[in-house]
Amino acid sequence: MRCFLFHMYISCVSLRIEREGKGCLIVVNKWDTIPNKNQHTATYYEQDVREKLRVLGWAPIVYSTAIAVQSVDKYGE
Repeated sequence: MRCFLFHMYISCVSLRIEREGKGCLIVVNKWDTIPNKNQHTATYYEQDVREKLRVLGWAPIVYSTAIAVQSVDKYGE
């Protein structure tokens, strides 16, 4: 039930962002915890995120980890 409610919340937020014409940056955090990453890993995760957030297909995706401060500088760009 919790997972369903979370997905409903994300869906509502996504629709509101689109409806109100707000900017959006999708951040995939904890990127360092994904084991055995290769050149296809980011593509797989992007497809998964795009499927779940179809209405935000125009929003850029940034992969990040706060531990190594990886990609944090991209947020302001």
